[in-house]
Amino acid sequence: MLSIARRFPEMEDIESYKVPTRKKMYPKAHWQPVSIEALTGQIMVSGKMTVHDRYQIRSALLTDSLSEGEQILINRLLYGIRHGLLTVLD
Repeated sequence: MLSIARRFPEMEDIESYKVPTRKKMYPKAHWQPVSIEALTGQIMVSGKMTVHDRYQIRSALLTDSLSEGEQILINRLLYGIRHGLLTVLD
């Protein structure tokens, strides 16, 4: 700390000097709840999964209230992504 104060005399009180920090900007996601059946149908027809689609699927998985049929549809989406049938957009 002394070496900095020697180089920059105006910063003698280095403890009170604060470096401005940048706040991380995260996109605010506002979406209407969509049924998993409709969402997977839309993704399979278009062949593309957007960031918005991924967030909706993630929130559905985190609520842990999916039926067996909805879990099967999500597994089919993952199969399509793994085998190159669907593309994931950023």
